[in-house]
Amino acid sequence: MGRSKRKNGCASGALIVLLIALIAIFVILAKNSFMGNEQSEPPLDTSISSPVLTQSPAQTDKPNNSAETENVLILVNKDNELPDDYSPDLAVIESVKVAKILLDNLNEMRSAAEKENFHIYIRDGYRTRDEQEKTFNDAVAGYVNQGNSQNVAVERAEQVAARPGHSEHQTGLAIDFSYSANADKQAEMWDWLSKNAYKYGFILRYPEGKEHITGYNYEPWHYRYVGKEHAKAIYEQGVVFEEYLNTLR
Repeated sequence: MGRSKRKNGCASGALIVLLIALIAIFVILAKNSFMGNEQSEPPLDTSISSPVLTQSPAQTDKPNNSAETENVLILVNKDNELPDDYSPDLAVIESVKVAKILLDNLNEMRSAAEKENFHIYIRDGYRTRDEQEKTFNDAVAGYVNQGNSQNVAVERAEQVAARPGHSEHQTGLAIDFSYSANADKQAEMWDWLSKNAYKYGFILRYPEGKEHITGYNYEPWHYRYVGKEHAKAIYEQGVVFEEYLNTLR
């Protein structure tokens, strides 16, 4: 009887050890299986993030990246030539090409004028280098035909037309607003623009009395897009583009 009890006790102990071993093996297998499932899931895509506000509500008129800022404020005059490879992003309005960046503000300005019974007539916008060269040469030829020498004709032409590479029209940011069919309507349009264009990002580029700075005669038709914030500052300060850029340095 004592020997039988010891045998039964040993058998029970072995059974318990075996059971514990089986449980341990099961736990290990389950853990490995769980870790395998975790590793099989696709990694977290850290490139996807919530939208970031690039402009504060008070800055909605500012260009939202450095490339646009540089483009809008690019200085083109007799002393500053455009790079040969300069190529603006263009849009078309009434068969006239303009820089795409100004299109929304231009349409906004025209709509505002229409509400006040003024129509904004667009005569000219973007010009290629070749077109600007023809414009300048035509101006020279016109003064020669008036009896001026070639040198005098060139000097006079430079007061009213830019040499190729030195024209704002090659940026697409300059627009000539004119309406030769009706002098009265044209004068009214220029008057309206002189008082309101800045609200929509445009400045009178060659105002009267600033010829010694701009290098060009007064042109009531020639407007340059610089964006609403900059146009407002230029208008309120009563300065021309060159003077304004100096204040930003």
